[in-house]
Amino acid sequence: MRTDGQSTRLVGVVRADAEGYGLEDSAGTKLARLRAGAGIALELYRNQTVAVHGQLHLIESTVVLIVVEHIATLFDVTLSNGVTTEDYAGVTIGVDGDAADSLINQIYVKTIAARARACS
Repeated sequence: MRTDGQSTRLVGVVRADAEGYGLEDSAGTKLARLRAGAGIALELYRNQTVAVHGQLHLIESTVVLIVVEHIATLFDVTLSNGVTTEDYAGVTIGVDGDAADSLINQIYVKTIAARARACS
């Protein structure tokens, strides 16, 4: 992980403790401390799985801080028409339709791939 002020994206669960907010993986290992950037309210995402985008900074020898510029809750979505079921894991809903993890983009990519298979 780069820690020299580079922009990055991390996925994890937002947790709060005596030191403030942090991002943990599914095993509870702390990935980074979080600091809210302009217009970000981390308390709204407490205990939710999210994707955070922001600048990384090393604040101690083993502690990484990310200044959150953008945050989005991630969802696991199942769509069904009664015959066919499609699963989409870790997607955003209604945030940025062009982002790789948006539900709209995932559906579009799957549709294009299905059409390509049908034409070959």
